[in-house]
Formats: sequence, C-alpha cells, structure tokens
Amino acid sequence: MSPQEYIDYLREHQKNIWMEESYPIGMLVFAALDLPWAELAQEAKTLLDANRDAEMPINPDLFTTSDWRHYVAPASSPAPPERDLHTVAEGLAHPEKTLYCQVASLYNKVQDALQDYPAMQSLLKDYCTQAASDFYYQAVRKLNLMVLSQEDQDIMRENKFVNVALRELNRAFALESASECIERYLDSWPEPDAVLVRYGDSDDREYSAAAYTILNRLWEQLKGLSDFQSGLADLVEFTLVAADNHPEKDATQFLGDAMLLRYSGIKAGEKLYERLHMKMLSRLSLPEESPKARKHPDIASRSYYVADNLAEVVMVDFLQMCGQHKTARRCKQCGMLFVPFSSAAKYCDRKLPNGGQRTCKEVAAEEVAKSRTVDPAVALYTKIGNKLNGRLSRFLYMSDACRKATITGIGASRNL
Repeated sequence: MSPQEYIDYLREHQKNIWMEESYPIGMLVFAALDLPWAELAQEAKTLLDANRDAEMPINPDLFTTSDWRHYVAPASSPAPPERDLHTVAEGLAHPEKTLYCQVASLYNKVQDALQDYPAMQSLLKDYCTQAASDFYYQAVRKLNLMVLSQEDQDIMRENKFVNVALRELNRAFALESASECIERYLDSWPEPDAVLVRYGDSDDREYSAAAYTILNRLWEQLKGLSDFQSGLADLVEFTLVAADNHPEKDATQFLGDAMLLRYSGIKAGEKLYERLHMKMLSRLSLPEESPKARKHPDIASRSYYVADNLAEVVMVDFLQMCGQHKTARRCKQCGMLFVPFSSAAKYCDRKLPNGGQRTCKEVAAEEVAKSRTVDPAVALYTKIGNKLNGRLSRFLYMSDACRKATITGIGASRNL
C-alpha cells in the first residue's frame, strides 16, 4: 500500500469527534462537579512522569521547520540509544510494568467512575483515544512525500534529506497503527486485544509510545476538568441552585447577574468559566456537510461549538441548562446535585453512590417501605381478603360490586 493509498484509507475510516447520541441535559455539568478530577489528574501525571522515556516524538511540520532545501547530511548517523527489547507478549504478561497496560487500567478506572454519566464517558474516549489517533493521522498527511513536486523530491534525494523525511513518515505510520491497537485494548481491558495478541512477537516500543500520547491527552482533559471544577461549582450555586430556591427568577437572569457583577473578572481572565464563555461566543461554526452524511438531510445546516477540551463542552451544557430554565437541587440520599423533574422531587437517578446497583430513588423508596409498620391483624385481614377476592373472581356473572359487598359483609360479620 502506497503512502497516498494509506492516507485515503485513513481519511475514509477515521471518524470525527462527533457525538450523535442524545443524553439528558446537565449530565456533563454534574459529571464535572461530582468526580475527584484532581486526584485522577495527579495519578495520570505521576504515570506520565515515570514513563518519559516511552515517548517517540515526531515532527509533523518537518518541511516548514527545517531548511531541507539546503540540508547537509551528517558524515555518520548517530547511533540510537540502547534499549532492552520487549515484545508485546512480554508486556501483556507483566501489566504492572507495561505502560499501555497501566494506561488501560487508569482509563477504565475513570470510565467506571463515570458510570452514571454516559455522555462524559463517550466524550472522554473521543478526546483521549481518538485525539491521539488523529494527531498521528494529521502527521502522516503533512509528511506525505507524494504532495511534493518532482523538483522538490529530486532535491531531497540529492541532499539525502529524503532519509530524514522517510524516517519521520515511517514513525508516524507505525504510531498511527499502534494507537488504533491501543484504542481497542482500552475497550477490551483487562483481556488482551486480539490484534495485540496476534503481534505478540513484535517490539512494543510503538505501542508504549502511542499509549504515552493517549495518556498525555487523558491527563490534559483531567487537569482541565480539575481546574474548572471549583469555579463551575460556584457558578452552578449562583445560578441553577438559586433559581430552584427562588422560582420567581430563572437561571438565565442569575447568569446575567453573574456576568455583569464580575465584568472586571472577564476582562482580566480571573475566572475560567468566564474565559470559556467569552471564547464560545466567538467559536460558533456552521459546518459544510453533505446531505447524504447527515441523519436529517432535510435540515439545511446546523450549528455547533468548536470545543478544544471537555471543560468547554461542560460550559456549553451549563449554558443550555440556563437557556432551558433548568434548576438544580441536592439529592436527599447522596447529597449530589440533580435536575428535579418536579417541585416535589427529592432523589436523583444515580446508582454509583449505592454500589452501582440501585438508584437513589429506589433506595429511598425501600427505606420508606421498611419504616412503615403494619399491624399483624391488619396484615392477616388483607391476606385473607385477597385470597377470598381471588376465589370469588372465578364465579361467573359476579360483578365487581357484588364481590366487594360479599367480602365486606363477611369481614363485618367476623368483627361481630
């Protein structure tokens, strides 16, 4: 397969970070509020720092950052640093020492913590794994020698810069393929992915390097959510919670108050949510899409926010909550915020605080049922009545009213 054929293949099969599923509004906001993002980010950072030697940096902008037209080849190429060779099979056999296994473990730990927030689960996957693959894919496209003119290619061959370019291109090819394997392994973990097993005799350097890139993307998203968490909590209390406590004023009005009262903070960039809000106002895009590629071809166009990170997407979710006049209150069971479906709602639909088995609503209902004490005589009377009702219902032509009167009469005579 030629480089151009491989690029065409990637372009056809590489999906964009585009979420077609529908999720309840507010799910991203509550995910950003509820999880210990700082602890998770620190865990990712520690793993990054301990595996710096796994990185295999590539230069996608090689032709624009290097004076390749006047390149002078060195007399002898420097010898690559020695490294103990490890195969994929050896790496899978010792997951505690292998970076791609450790990344898979951390990634799934975060995904498990997001059990009640499938929207964040889906986006986290795309912003980490898919973003890493896309980075290598874009590098392959930029380093593709086929796009150079014949004159440029002749110059590269003459001054031997072609060796540098091909080495960079081949590395990008290898890392792009490895990143796809790591993506599948994250889904199959802790069981080894079938592709990794098939290439068990291969050197695992590219897989570790691809895992390092995915880990770096994961750390960036976790760090961004950690930085955003405190400011978002204040903002939600000032708007959504306040609107729930004061229904005469909706969340949009409270948000307007927040922005007006802190205008100096917006200009100085003191609050992360203020910077995100101002950035979004200038990041509204109208995509050019083929009607055949859309699920709803009757729609001429649709707008969306261009978001670089998950914190920005969370901010979009929050603004939509305000725009739809949603409110938030704390669950009486777990203490976390949720969107109440009515003024009487007290419990949320989360399962994780209850061992992942039952929602807070279900737990509260069971506790209420257990707290009710039923008189033994009443329980026996009800049991006998239900039994008698079942027998009488088998009599033909007996109406419901007659059956009820019969049961009531028998009960009354027994009381005498």
